[in-house]
Amino acid sequence: MNCDFLKRFYLVLIIIIVSLATKATELDSLLALLPQAKDTQSSLINLNIGKIYLKQRNFNSALQHFNNSEEISNKINYPTGQAISLHYIGKLYSRKSSFDTSEVYYKKAISKFEKINRPNSKIELMNDYAILYYYKGEYNRAIQISFKALANVKKVSDQKLISRVYNNLGNCYYFLNDFNNALKYYNKAFELETKIANKNSMANCLGNIGLINYELGNYEASLKNHTLSYDIQCEIKDTNEMAASLINIGLVYEKLNQPQKALIYAKESLKLRRLINDDRRIAISLIRVASLEAFLHNYSVAKNLYEEALQIAKANGSIQYILEANEGLSDVYEKIGDFKNALKFHQLYAIYKDSIYTENSAKEIAEAQEKYESEKKQKALEILKKDQIINQIKLEKNKSYLYITLFIIISIVILLLLLYKQFKLKQKSNTILESQNLLITLQKKEITDSINYASIIQRAMLPLNAEFINLFPKNFILYLPKDIVSGDFYWCGQRGNKKIIVVADCTGHGVPGAMMSMVGNNILNQAFNDLKDLTPSELLHFLDKGISASLHQNESAQNTKNSMDLSICIIDEESNQLLYGGSMNPIYLIKNKQLEIFKTDKVPIGYNYTNKNKVFNTYTYNFQKGERIYLFTDGIPDQFGGDKGKKLMSKNFQQMLLQIQDYKMIEQHEKLNEFIQIWKRNYEQTDDMLLIGIEL
Repeated sequence: MNCDFLKRFYLVLIIIIVSLATKATELDSLLALLPQAKDTQSSLINLNIGKIYLKQRNFNSALQHFNNSEEISNKINYPTGQAISLHYIGKLYSRKSSFDTSEVYYKKAISKFEKINRPNSKIELMNDYAILYYYKGEYNRAIQISFKALANVKKVSDQKLISRVYNNLGNCYYFLNDFNNALKYYNKAFELETKIANKNSMANCLGNIGLINYELGNYEASLKNHTLSYDIQCEIKDTNEMAASLINIGLVYEKLNQPQKALIYAKESLKLRRLINDDRRIAISLIRVASLEAFLHNYSVAKNLYEEALQIAKANGSIQYILEANEGLSDVYEKIGDFKNALKFHQLYAIYKDSIYTENSAKEIAEAQEKYESEKKQKALEILKKDQIINQIKLEKNKSYLYITLFIIISIVILLLLLYKQFKLKQKSNTILESQNLLITLQKKEITDSINYASIIQRAMLPLNAEFINLFPKNFILYLPKDIVSGDFYWCGQRGNKKIIVVADCTGHGVPGAMMSMVGNNILNQAFNDLKDLTPSELLHFLDKGISASLHQNESAQNTKNSMDLSICIIDEESNQLLYGGSMNPIYLIKNKQLEIFKTDKVPIGYNYTNKNKVFNTYTYNFQKGERIYLFTDGIPDQFGGDKGKKLMSKNFQQMLLQIQDYKMIEQHEKLNEFIQIWKRNYEQTDDMLLIGIEL
């Protein structure tokens, strides 16, 4: 690679950074407009903010604004906003390689688009739906959906959108090694993009045509295609496609017996993709660099690169790149004489290859293409007949338009007079209402400010993160109050070799629950200081007496029926012994991907008329390192949601915990939070939620 090329490459990197700063300015402007926006405007601003975050791969922020847009659209009955929001939520999950979740939202969006007249948006959605199957390696399904999109192109005049469908078809045929069909659709796409002078897509089409020339052995033509494509991409600052062109130029140089030059281009591509943190495309560049290192006999380097690519491809569910990484590892192990591993990865390669393309899939593709051509001819005849009928109807209707217009004008004048009279009356009453609303707003603000300050005090009483991590290095805390303040709380402490963790659920939520949680927290601190023998049963007895005394509970005190459910664990890491107990709340333990339920006493803490002589027990379990315990309140299993709006229930909650056991504890927090948000959908949160997981 010459010096001029390197200078141009690094200049483009600087331009990209500047363009990102410009995008940040646009984002700031939209965020500034959002608080004042209402209804449709608020939905659209949230949608555009989400699109910017999606381009920046800030998935959490993007999802928040897409959800806001959908929620507002549902509230104001804005079908277009509902459909587009669902489309982009699906697109976000596709970018995250959560393909099943993405498909759920795409299907919902398609259902919404069926009810509104937005042909452009519908075709764009169908193309993204096809791309989803393309990423999954299901090319026959992607082709079928693309032909369905093409069947609707007569309804739109957006040449750029039609070109995207053609280009996607070319990609699918390319990976199925059907180069003639691939070239056919790439050329169609290039013709459309050239007409509308869309440089971004022109560069993309040139690159794709270059790939076909490469496969057909036309290497000089391929190099010319890719070089022209790269020049356009540098001009328009398209970072992703620049990296792709660098890979493709390197491929051509390899065929021209210049492997060292090919490796330089491949490494520059990898460097660019790591800069923009695009995992799926990083895997492509890793495979390319690895193959060249192997060709140059740098087998150790090649093996490491293939392994990294395989790990990324598996995480993203990209079957094509899993296939290529397995094939590369098989070749490397064969070269270094490790025939056992060579056979292992060759077998994995064969399995994934068979899953991509079968005789049935080839038949399905041919049928889809034939159906598309037939429908295309039939629709042309139907359009001709419809045009004749429409022209005849237009002639008949022109006479009636004049009378209808006059009637509308007279009606509008009368309506305006009536509205003006009503306006004057409402203007007078609105002045009174505004003053009353202002007073209510000020009172509400004072109350909310007080509760917010109470929330700060309540959170200050909870254990510090550093303190908790020091006691339990491998943990997560999922704490989701229903209101500003919470009736759920947790407490921890250590005496000698014993580490104590308490999770409690007080009566009620919001302000009453928060007050009970502060009483419970103070009594636990007192118990920790006063009790000599720290066991779950002693702590429960102390807490029960403390609650009853603090709230003056007795048989005649009908207004203090407050109590709390809780679970306690005391962990002795020297003896590997777990002491546990509780009131009403069970504890889950998971070992070897099997879940055990540690039941606690069905005796309430605090208020209880039926059992004056309460008995709390201490239970013992000898644990092994690596086992995991989960302490929680009932807010999660009692949450309404899902397709039928029913409670999650303990069984589904247990299944979710088992499904995430391959993840580290900190990663489990993210998975569980995502699961709960998807389950809730638009349902109101039922209760405070608290879940603590600890690896012993």
